[in-house]
Amino acid sequence: MASIFGPAADMTVTRWPGGTRHLGVKIDQLAVDTALERMLGHPLDAPIEFSAALPIHAGGVQSWVRQMQWMSGELAYPDNPMRHAAVLDPLLESVIHGFLLMAEHPYRELLVSPAKPARPLAVREAIDIIESSPQASLTTTLLASRCHVSVRALQEGFRRHVGMTPMHYVQRVRLRRAHHDLRAAHPAQSTVASIAHRWRFGHLGRFAAAYKAMYGETPLQTLRATRCLTLGTHQ
Repeated sequence: MASIFGPAADMTVTRWPGGTRHLGVKIDQLAVDTALERMLGHPLDAPIEFSAALPIHAGGVQSWVRQMQWMSGELAYPDNPMRHAAVLDPLLESVIHGFLLMAEHPYRELLVSPAKPARPLAVREAIDIIESSPQASLTTTLLASRCHVSVRALQEGFRRHVGMTPMHYVQRVRLRRAHHDLRAAHPAQSTVASIAHRWRFGHLGRFAAAYKAMYGETPLQTLRATRCLTLGTHQ
């Protein structure tokens, strides 16, 4: 069982068994309030009051904890490109959204209930923003704000009209741009890592897996094919 402590309460933890490992996640109250308002599409009627207990063995909670453990490990390296705002901001947003969806609070039922989807025009506007600047620090919250709809409405609109979430669409656009750059890369001047980082992929392993799922080959294979083509051209 995990515990949730509010910002106004003192926290004291005692009697932990020896060898116990602890993972503490501190989230700014304003960030939580703002995220919830944008997910709902309207101001809060009252402050959020969370249930103190969080069932750690529930499937959604376990997934969220694994995400926290992974991020904690990756952010321990000061030179990790995941520290860049363009990579980190969407991850932090997913942390807060995930927390709001799994923790017990008075607004949770509204969050998990079906949302009225955004109009196709708003979805089209979001797609235009993504296609025109996929290298920017894009989050679902930012896209929803620029399209003047709630986060939930934009997510539901994308599911209905595009068949995926907004951030999945962002990833696919970035993968397409990376694929183009790998095929056009000069063999002596580019690496898989430099191209991945250019398109805001902070974890090379995840980038390679997503790339292979989309193109049927690894980024390195694409780059090597480009190298062979370049060598063949000069023979």
